[in-house]
Amino acid sequence: MQPWLVLLDEAVNQARAVVLAERYSVPLDATVLATTLGQTGSSVDTQVVRRAAQAGLSKRAARAAWQKAISKVAGWLTRGSPKQRAVKAKLLPLELGPLYLAWGVLVSELGYDGEFSEPSTGLPQKLLYLSAQQRCQAPKKTEALPVLDEVGTWPAASPVDPQHVTLVTQLSLERLNMLENQCEVWPHALAAAVYVPLLKELVVSLDSPALNGIRLAQALEMVGNFHARLQSEGACNLQLALFAERCSYRGLAGLYPFNAMRNKALQMVQTEVVFQLDADFVVSNEFGEEVGSPAGWAALRQQLALAPAVIVPAFEPNATQLQRRQKSKQRDEGGDRSLARQLRLGKSIAFKAAKAGKGWVAAKYAARELQQSAIDKFEAGHNCTQYSRWLGAQDYYEVPYAEGYEPYTVMLRQHVPWFDERFRGYGYDKMIGYLVMWHWGIRFAVHPRAFVVHVPHAVAKTLALTKQLKQHSKLRQMFLDATEDLGQQQYVPVTSFPDQCPLQHGGQQ
Repeated sequence: MQPWLVLLDEAVNQARAVVLAERYSVPLDATVLATTLGQTGSSVDTQVVRRAAQAGLSKRAARAAWQKAISKVAGWLTRGSPKQRAVKAKLLPLELGPLYLAWGVLVSELGYDGEFSEPSTGLPQKLLYLSAQQRCQAPKKTEALPVLDEVGTWPAASPVDPQHVTLVTQLSLERLNMLENQCEVWPHALAAAVYVPLLKELVVSLDSPALNGIRLAQALEMVGNFHARLQSEGACNLQLALFAERCSYRGLAGLYPFNAMRNKALQMVQTEVVFQLDADFVVSNEFGEEVGSPAGWAALRQQLALAPAVIVPAFEPNATQLQRRQKSKQRDEGGDRSLARQLRLGKSIAFKAAKAGKGWVAAKYAARELQQSAIDKFEAGHNCTQYSRWLGAQDYYEVPYAEGYEPYTVMLRQHVPWFDERFRGYGYDKMIGYLVMWHWGIRFAVHPRAFVVHVPHAVAKTLALTKQLKQHSKLRQMFLDATEDLGQQQYVPVTSFPDQCPLQHGGQQ
């Protein structure tokens, strides 16, 4: 750890201890706290100085901004009643110190005066993500959320180190094979929530005739056997849970509850860092090896202190190129021209990319055999990642947010906002999550080496059903309403567990 990080940790911990002390009659002197924090002013880290230089600032200007910022922070910490000070201290994570330093440079870059606004939440407006785990609310009486019952759990075979990273995902029963793909390339903890809709106690599957109509007991046996096989084969350290929803009609069973399942998966995590990824992607081997090494892990944790969301670029095999290669093979060898053959070819490319590394991906990207994920269907989803820049990147680089951005991220668990469970069916579910992150002050930095690749598969019927049942227009309206509420600092994600979130609207407990 850098010297200034050590000093900041000590200073912040000291501030927490004082503010949390029961002797509230003894006031915390803001000047003393600012002086304690300011000890780092003469040892500004070279990375921060470099950032200041890139913004056209001198070292003196950067340090002056830092001093001003920590004075504001100290003042904010020490204002208010004893109870208010205690709440503020509880919301301070241990790594908030590095954030102060980043804030100081940001103040200079933006020419802002460094004032912390005081919204009703009691937190600086652009630091709301620090209380992300404590912020959710119950639905209105007119809003129905998915009711998911945990019907089976299968723990990880090996103890999970809390000081590490968990790949966290969610999927339907039909997609267990995708989870197996992830296990093949990810050697660390993996937490997966599996969804099964029931109608009259029988499984409903729009995508698999073999699963449609089986009993819940059969689904439990199927998942249990799957987990046992993967663990016996020495694959990833897999933690599984099966969640059943008893649906009132068949159409509801086809509207996958994406965000409710994301929350269930997040609640399973035992580590301080999470890697949020959809089940139909595989992770580059290089990234798994990096976070498995002490040096790689330390570098990632330091980056998470500077930019709370680390973006992992997502690629996919080019569908047009796949079709051309398939036709060429069919001419040369004869055989199957079916979709199944094309999907097998796409899977082989995805796995080769994951195992070969960034250099191979860059070459295939230049040859247009790999491309930005979902670029043909929803370019905005990953456009802000700046793929051309990533190809030559040697270090992390920050990127802006634009509406529609929904990348895959590595974050401290405590900084991940809950997902709004009103969003079910296809569309806007992930978008609302990342819009919340941006409004709450999350900064995005792209990892220079890590990447994920989409494994092609048949299109799930939930997409067509969402439009058929006119759910898509409802999702769009909810997204627009949430966007407006965020602009007015009034939005809090709606979940099925509001009792676990002490901070509601207006920061009330």
